[in-house]
Amino acid sequence: MILSLLQRSNFMKNIVFLSLIYLTISCKPSYNIAALKESGCGDYRFGMIECKRLLKDEDKDLLEKKGLLIQDHLFDQVYQGIWYKNWDKINLKATPIRKLKQYQISEKLSEGIQLALLKDDTRTCNLLIQVITPLDQSFLTQYGKILNHKDLLYRLETQYKNIEPIVQHPCIKHVSVLKLQDFPDKKD
Repeated sequence: MILSLLQRSNFMKNIVFLSLIYLTISCKPSYNIAALKESGCGDYRFGMIECKRLLKDEDKDLLEKKGLLIQDHLFDQVYQGIWYKNWDKINLKATPIRKLKQYQISEKLSEGIQLALLKDDTRTCNLLIQVITPLDQSFLTQYGKILNHKDLLYRLETQYKNIEPIVQHPCIKHVSVLKLQDFPDKKD
């Protein structure tokens, strides 16, 4: 009888162990960055990617499958892109990546924009907003009027005070303030 109980106990331990392995494997996140939706932006980081060497197309494809998408070549061996949050814990020695630097809120803004000075500024401005993936336009329309939208670029008429909440959205890649253009009446 004791032998029977011990065998059942080991059998149950094995079942629990195999179940945990199955759950771990089946819960692995999908890294299809090209199909990234707005709701998933919080799981990704955007920033500068410093590499050990120039990357080949094969390197970029392999990195994308592992959750790191190279988007732009900035200079030398430095790129810009997005990566799944678990890259913060990966040992980079086994990859062509030297360092990842996530952009902070202030680094998503055009040079010269100081959010602290704009907190109560109700003057009108036009923003050019670059995103990682298309946004639900209702997010932007709560802050102003969308003047134009093409692919991953939005042009928004808003107030300076709205720049801070806009730039904090995890899908926002970059915000630039555009010069307001006055178009005088044409005279015949």
